[in-house]
Amino acid sequence: MLNRTRRLAVLLGVAALALTVGCTLPDPKTETTSPAPQVSTPSAEEDQAVTDATAALHRFYQVLDQCYADPANVDASCFDLVAVDQVLTDYRSSLEVLQAEGWHHEGHPEVLSVEVVWVNLDGSFKQVRLAACVEQRAWQPVDSSGTQLVPESAIPTAPERLVWQLVNHDYPTTDQWKASHHPEEESESC
Repeated sequence: MLNRTRRLAVLLGVAALALTVGCTLPDPKTETTSPAPQVSTPSAEEDQAVTDATAALHRFYQVLDQCYADPANVDASCFDLVAVDQVLTDYRSSLEVLQAEGWHHEGHPEVLSVEVVWVNLDGSFKQVRLAACVEQRAWQPVDSSGTQLVPESAIPTAPERLVWQLVNHDYPTTDQWKASHHPEEESESC
């Protein structure tokens, strides 16, 4: 009788625990073992695409820094080797504003880390989406007298996580990855 009581108490305890965590006890008659979940590992081709796209994102930030540091002495075509589509249009326009106003950027943006969001190597052109943790608090626009244009209250308080899409219209050529989609307006800290 004592064994039965203990057994009943254990079963009731297990049932109560299962209910509190939102689980149900399996029916022992129908219980089967399921195969272990399969983790998808990237192919060598995807790994190479990510490596090349990551290098391209770093190049994009280097060119952006160079073009915005001395806009009076660069041409809007400075972005042609690192950007396409909307990114190319947007950054050329921004450069033209800097040139017209006599402004420039001081400091440097720094890509602290990059993580893969997704890779798509199907279709007519290849795409890699990367989330970059970018430190750009010290990289700010200034006017011709050196006065900072962005109020201190509007400068982010931490590095930002920015999601970029890079494309390669000449795949499998590895050095043709370019930024094509810029970060969302609402970025988050990283």
